[in-house]
Amino acid sequence: MFVNEGRTKGERRESEGIFHRAILELLKNILFNHITFVLQTGLSYKLNPQEMKTPKKFFFLIILLIPIFARAELKEIPHSLDDRDRIIRTEQRVESMQSDMNSRFEQLFNFLWAIIGIFTTTMISVFGFAFWDRKLSLSPIKRDNDKLINALREYAKQQPKLMEVLKNAGLL
Repeated sequence: MFVNEGRTKGERRESEGIFHRAILELLKNILFNHITFVLQTGLSYKLNPQEMKTPKKFFFLIILLIPIFARAELKEIPHSLDDRDRIIRTEQRVESMQSDMNSRFEQLFNFLWAIIGIFTTTMISVFGFAFWDRKLSLSPIKRDNDKLINALREYAKQQPKLMEVLKNAGLL
């Protein structure tokens, strides 16, 4: 069974691009580490001609393959029709979810306005009742107070000492 069997052309190109980028990165790291080691330590080693053949072949192969890997890295992977259809379906799902969320938020705001209306009505009713009850309960006391002051004024006409006290209190 082949590795790329069942994959679209775009998926194969993408996996090949990933592989080429990984190989290119590995080669970069090997060269960088070798150069860094030589620069840091100041060591350079000499190989005899027999030992030089294998590294020369390896570096020659690397130098030949670098343009191929670099070109593979620069290739743009076009979207397939499946990708386009998948994106359209995703956008449709997002739009439907967005409309559902909008309707739910609208329901929530309507509910909150109803709660605020009920709370406001309750507060106005409580304050109105308290004001009405206070006025209703104080009116008989006020009438009784007026009667008592009138009675004291009448009695003060006969008693000069009481008249003096009421004048000082400001009731006459």
